Amino acid sequence: MLIMAVLTLCAGMLVYFVMQWQAEDFLRRGLALALQVRVDHLAETIENGIDKTATIATRPHLIDEMRRFDANKSAPGARAAIVHVAETFLPHGYSAIAFYDRDGGEVTRLGNFSPNPEISVTINVGALGSKQTSTRARLLRDKAMLLHVDADMMDGGVLIGRVSTEVKLPGIDAMFTDASDFDKSAELALCAPLEQDMKCFQTTLTPQVFPRLSRLRSGPTLPMSHALPG
Repeated sequence: MLIMAVLTLCAGMLVYFVMQWQAEDFLRRGLALALQVRVDHLAETIENGIDKTATIATRPHLIDEMRRFDANKSAPGARAAIVHVAETFLPHGYSAIAFYDRDGGEVTRLGNFSPNPEISVTINVGALGSKQTSTRARLLRDKAMLLHVDADMMDGGVLIGRVSTEVKLPGIDAMFTDASDFDKSAELALCAPLEQDMKCFQTTLTPQVFPRLSRLRSGPTLPMSHALPG
């Protein structure tokens, strides 16, 4: 009877441990999938923003107007034509848009660019798989997540101007708050390398940004330290 009781107990413990492992494995897989969905959403949002601005920079009508402006900045209606183009694009989700001539002089500006973002991270456009080689992009935080994009305007391989845009990213802001749906202690962080340290946007549990954080701490290595090298 004692042997039977021990065997029954062992069998019960084995079933318990198997069930516990399966539950933990299911949870790990679920969290990994949820994280990947958010990573893909962030990359897609940034790439779409870059492509939209690049599309503006390659509009034939705009290129013609900028060419005319560069040829004679004082010509009647030259600046007004570009202002009109800017006005047509601003309602398409942009919080700000600006055009510059080939010398970098501002032609027109509509909306409000973030003058002093809490944090700014340069995007590696090539790493996103984007074909827009004449664009630069930065992810900003100024009370809300923002994407700033600069796209060169080219005419036959010659630089004739630049368009800059800024757009709010409410969907990215929501990612941080939604992470708490998994668990009250769940936290989502978005960081970038900064020399040997790192800089991080707000997290799920901490509303402020971190302009510089050490990757090295006493005790266990921070998970982000493993993630940043890729």
